[in-house]
Amino acid sequence: MDDETRRLVEADLAAVRPFTEIASRHGVGYVDVALVHHRMRPQPVAWPEAVPPELWNAAKAALRREDHRQTWIEMTFDPVPFDIDRAVLELWSAGGTSSRMAAEILDVPPGDLPALAGRLGIPFTRSDA
Repeated sequence: MDDETRRLVEADLAAVRPFTEIASRHGVGYVDVALVHHRMRPQPVAWPEAVPPELWNAAKAALRREDHRQTWIEMTFDPVPFDIDRAVLELWSAGGTSSRMAAEILDVPPGDLPALAGRLGIPFTRSDA
């Protein structure tokens, strides 16, 4: 989602519009609206609405993944680097984290990690991949 769309979604959330209405108005998914709401500070009141269980479950899963990702980054790096992707790939390449965890944090299949590291010019030093 681009910055302009995010600002429009935030304005609609502040106006207490239903998530599904916001999603359809701006051509984004319900999960995207839920993630924007989750990141807003102060967090606006959520508008009660009947949401299909599959959308609600997808939104909860996305929020859990985002919270897990942010927690892992903050616990792994001090200070948090500007280029998270590069830092995670460098850590993975040196054997400092598993392929599964690096792929989860970068939201890519584990098999794509060597190619991503190569495109960023990160030397590949792992012996187990």
